[in-house]
Amino acid sequence: MKTPGGTFSGFTNTNDEALGGGSSMNVQQRMEGASWQAQLPKWAKFRAMWLNAVDMGASGGPSASGDAYGGLLNIQLTKKWQWTTEYAVSHDNPSTAIASSPREFGRAWRTVVTGQPGKTKVNIAYRDVSADFGNPTNPGLTPNSQPNVRGLNAVITQATKKAGTFGLNYKYLANNVRPTTSDELLLNTFDETWSKPLDKKTNLSLDARQSLTETGTVPAALLSTAPAASGAQDMRDLSGNINLSRKVGAATLTLGGQRDWLHNTLFSVNSTITSSLNAGSNLKTKGHFQLNTQASVNWESANGLTTGDSRNVSVNVQPALVWKKPAVQLSPLITVSQGQTRLSNGTLTNDTLSGQYGGRFTWKLPGRMKFSTLSAQGSYNESKNTVTGMNQPTTQLLALWTTTWNHKHTF
Repeated sequence: MKTPGGTFSGFTNTNDEALGGGSSMNVQQRMEGASWQAQLPKWAKFRAMWLNAVDMGASGGPSASGDAYGGLLNIQLTKKWQWTTEYAVSHDNPSTAIASSPREFGRAWRTVVTGQPGKTKVNIAYRDVSADFGNPTNPGLTPNSQPNVRGLNAVITQATKKAGTFGLNYKYLANNVRPTTSDELLLNTFDETWSKPLDKKTNLSLDARQSLTETGTVPAALLSTAPAASGAQDMRDLSGNINLSRKVGAATLTLGGQRDWLHNTLFSVNSTITSSLNAGSNLKTKGHFQLNTQASVNWESANGLTTGDSRNVSVNVQPALVWKKPAVQLSPLITVSQGQTRLSNGTLTNDTLSGQYGGRFTWKLPGRMKFSTLSAQGSYNESKNTVTGMNQPTTQLLALWTTTWNHKHTF
């Protein structure tokens, strides 16, 4: 709703269940939210938001609830520079069924500056998230919304006519910044990239990455505790990869490789050397046939009797047949993966072979029914392990009928 005082919006969602989960794990989630966007000049935008969610357990009673309030400000500093900042607070109760369960208060702040002076692109972002901050629609949090962190990201790319495109990405992350029961961890990462078209059909790219994980603040109660108990780290990781792509007729061929060295000073048994090779092709003709294939080989070596080395080979083949009139698409899918794990004394602990065979069929109905689409996808999966004697086949089938109203309009 647009008014002279700004734009007001709201939504509600009263049904969010796990598809096929069964009555023992289905969770209904009721959500509602609202926002207000202020009426400001074109060079500035401000929006205030509110979100509420309540999880309903399998028994029908609420199991978790929460509210989040936030504000987003965007200012166009100059023609090529922009500043964005966002602040949010949350009040979450992870277990409403327990009377003594408190509502946890948390906050989060993010600010970003982006710009492009000439052919150079700059992006600098800082974020600070408190320990009890939570998204009410996902009280368990995801890795992307990890609480109790503080970090800085800086990305700079420079494009040149003859030498190619250069990129530098620096990340600093402090995890567990207010330590009480475990050590604070500090992560510094440098990522350098370079890519250049060798000719009109060939492109080469290189990537080098270095990271260092160290221990930051140590709680007083853990000063004399062993690293394994306090969570201390002293680890370096160095990797490099190269990728080459070339267009041959209607096909695009890719070839690449990677080498990674991980050295853990405190826990040497976790030090590993990982290598991989990959190749693929993508064929897109003017006719009905398309093809996408990928193949990769990965192997890992490590120290210690309990780790040994492992190898994994996977092949993915996905051809597609497309008819534009009527709009029909048939996409078979074949994926085969083979893996082995062997201890340093030669003992084979894992020897698996898994395959997935299936595909998808889509048909956009003609005539007056063109606002709807029928689609079906199914697969047969089989997983074998010769060491454990496991052989587990499974089948899946999903059919959908999708309707779109106001199909004549384009937004």
